[in-house]
Amino acid sequence: MVVDTWSFPSVLAIGWLAAVFAPAGPWALLPATKRVRSVLPGSGPAASGTAASEVTPVTRAVTAELRRVGGAFVVIAVGATVAAALAAPFLLGTATGGGERSVELLGPELRSGVGALLLVHGAFLVGLGGYLLDRIRIDRPWVLAGGVAVAAAVGVRIGFAALAVSVPLLVLAWVALRTSESVGYEAVLVVAAAGLVTLVEVVYVNEQAGPGRMNTVFKTYIQVWALFGTAMGVAVAGLWADAGATGSDADAPRRAGDPTADAATPTPGAAGGKPDPDAVKSDGGDVDTVHTAGGDTDGIRWRRVAIVGLVLALVASTGIYGVLAVGAHFGNPPAGGPTLDATEFVRTDHPEQAAAIAWVDAREGQPTMLEAPGTATYPGGTDGRERVMYSWGANPASSLTGVPTVAGWQHEVGYRGQPAYLDRVRDVDAMYTGETATRAALLRQYGVEYIWVGPGERARYGSVSFGMDGVEQVHRSGDVIIYSVDRDALPEA
Repeated sequence: MVVDTWSFPSVLAIGWLAAVFAPAGPWALLPATKRVRSVLPGSGPAASGTAASEVTPVTRAVTAELRRVGGAFVVIAVGATVAAALAAPFLLGTATGGGERSVELLGPELRSGVGALLLVHGAFLVGLGGYLLDRIRIDRPWVLAGGVAVAAAVGVRIGFAALAVSVPLLVLAWVALRTSESVGYEAVLVVAAAGLVTLVEVVYVNEQAGPGRMNTVFKTYIQVWALFGTAMGVAVAGLWADAGATGSDADAPRRAGDPTADAATPTPGAAGGKPDPDAVKSDGGDVDTVHTAGGDTDGIRWRRVAIVGLVLALVASTGIYGVLAVGAHFGNPPAGGPTLDATEFVRTDHPEQAAAIAWVDAREGQPTMLEAPGTATYPGGTDGRERVMYSWGANPASSLTGVPTVAGWQHEVGYRGQPAYLDRVRDVDAMYTGETATRAALLRQYGVEYIWVGPGERARYGSVSFGMDGVEQVHRSGDVIIYSVDRDALPEA
């Protein structure tokens, strides 16, 4: 889900994970790799001799995993290079020019506590964790559970609570993807989301957009909700399906070493029955163990009850927000009734300004328009607007039409830097209140074609008028006046 620049690291990370866990090896995505790999040391026929037979299953699995991870890094590096080239004008301009931003490590005093993380991610931890545990097939699950428990305890002890909340999900999803054929892309999304949650507990972007790491968490968690939420839908549906399954159907996939199952089910990464050299599979012991017919019916019955209880608890607890949110949306409907038109409020709540905004929107091209800046800072007097940023009082015309303005919201300091933004604010103030010569010089300097005078400008500057050559009133609706500027006719300094 690409929303803004913050989305691209997530997109690249998911691409990397998809390459890591895809059935085919990541090298298959690159051209001519088969020929290159055939001449690499250790990849020829001799490599499958006596020395290879002495490699333990664990070593073989770890080696294959590292090859996949490394190959996926190469593939995603190519994609990242192409993406950076396409976005270079923005990355080298607006994204890096003027703003005072830096990537910094997060100190322990700023990290989230266990309680806060559980409050936010507790439902995901229970639902996704239960789903993954139900599907992981390894010989000694207690080793995995013990390792996760130790990591959680260490995380709490050293003030890194993410080790107790998000890292367990990441580990469980990774192991499930490598040991069970009953999980798929939903587990990739879990790895991605858990990684993002952990990442914002380690680093953040220090900028003027908000105190501390607020903006980093806000922008990153937009991705986290989408990833965790999508995976949660699959998990809840899967758990519910398990509750309705009977006996052997509940653990169906296959039993390792069963020749019938192996013949019917290709190894992950296999194509046409041939194993992929980069595929990772468990060796030694059962991978997916099924219950035999007529097995522990009491255990199956209690397992079903536990799953149904878990699903109902998740739906009931997380559904509260949906009920409250929908109620809030419909509790105070707009004057014209419910609508999907996000700009309807302009016509119903601000009809006189709506007409002027529509007039601006009808202009051809991208004419620069002068509006009061989106900041309450005003050394020349008192800004009478009750609220400026994130409200109707800040740059309504340019915000809703997309035409450029000289100084927009104060949020721009994160992109332009505070000195550059405040210089423009002072120039806007001078264009509304300065002497004729000053006004004319600045109108020419910024290429202003239209001047907006509405309630926001009067709240900031009081009475505003432009009785000067080169400035002519071209529109009026209610308490909004729009002037056009003929720069050639402006008075000379």
